[in-house]
Amino acid sequence: MSFLLLIFPFFQGMSRIFFVYYGDVTKLPEPYSGFLMFDGGAFTVESALFFIMSRALSSAQWRRYYGSVLTLLAVDSFWGVMRTTLLAGSIWAVPKAIWNASPIVSWVMLNIAFAIVIVGILYRYRGEVRSFRASIVGLIAVFIRTVLDYYLEWYFYFPAH
Repeated sequence: MSFLLLIFPFFQGMSRIFFVYYGDVTKLPEPYSGFLMFDGGAFTVESALFFIMSRALSSAQWRRYYGSVLTLLAVDSFWGVMRTTLLAGSIWAVPKAIWNASPIVSWVMLNIAFAIVIVGILYRYRGEVRSFRASIVGLIAVFIRTVLDYYLEWYFYFPAH
């Protein structure tokens, strides 16, 4: 269940980013090829991490699963920070660009907050091989993260037009 609750917003977010940033040829970022390769590369790595997560769904591999989730959050946050910086054109323009990159900012903040929770779960249940409690606490955390993600970015995921 945790896997499904994570894959839906990530897949939908990737799809929407491609549509929003590359769907209108009059507003393509420059250089178009560089941005497209960067986004495509980051999303390919994230997709590979979802594959790794799918192979670690057994209760005996809960640490590997949540370790992969942490890696996914780190890659996604790196992508978000770099994407915002690249769009700004210079490091000095980043503060203004951050507030103009609406969903990316909330995604990075959610990733950081959620990563802290996952580290706490991994630390708290570090000695347990098959931890049903860790899995349930992780599921609740993923559920909250997904609800917050859709709540904060509802109009990005489901535009009115």
